Formats: sequence, C-alpha cells, structure tokens
Amino acid sequence: MSEPSSSNDRPGEAGVRQIQAYRFTLEPTHDQAQALRSPCGATRFAYNWGRRKVLANWAQRQAEATTASPTKT
Repeated sequence: MSEPSSSNDRPGEAGVRQIQAYRFTLEPTHDQAQALRSPCGATRFAYNWGRRKVLANWAQRQAEATTASPTKT
C-alpha cells in the first residue's frame, strides 16, 4: 500500500514540506518585564554559588596536596 499524497506534494518533490515561521516583538509592562528578569537573577545566583563551592574545593585539594607527606611502602 502506498501513502495517500497530500495536496502540497509536487511531482518530483516527494517528502518536501514547507515550514512557516512567525516573528513578533514583546512589549511587556514594567511589572511583566520585572517578572521576566526574575529567573535570570536566580540562575546567576545558583551559578555563582556553585562556582564558589567548586573553587573552594579545588583550593582545599591544592592545599592538602602541598602539605601531605609522602607515604612509605
């Protein structure tokens, strides 16, 4: 069995689809703009918190590596 052809199919262009896109501009009010920016501040806070943790752990490991005495086997 073959698939039924749609009215958009042209001879020689089997499986070709047209994609349509729309472009629009947001014009939020002051309160809406503030609400849109809110997740950005939370993301920046979480990133900075994680970065501080990673850098602190890295500094701790470097300090431990320089003060550790070699083990004798």
